[in-house]
Amino acid sequence: MPDLYISRGNVEQRELDEKFKKSDMEDLKEELETQKRLFKIDRDEMLKNNEETKKWFIETLTNFKKEMLETKDLLNLAMINKK
Repeated sequence: MPDLYISRGNVEQRELDEKFKKSDMEDLKEELETQKRLFKIDRDEMLKNNEETKKWFIETLTNFKKEMLETKDLLNLAMINKK
């Protein structure tokens, strides 16, 4: 009779071990899903910021080019008037 009791105890211990393993796996899966969502949010935010920076940079360069062309035109006029 004691042998059966010990065997049952081992079975119960295995069941408990399995429950803990499943619980740990579920926790890890949840954490992985959370990390995936956070990564996607961060990635989307970086892409948005990248697009905004790109637009700003293009606008700044365009304005700079206009100013340079205006300066060039003014210099040309000054050279013509100097002659």
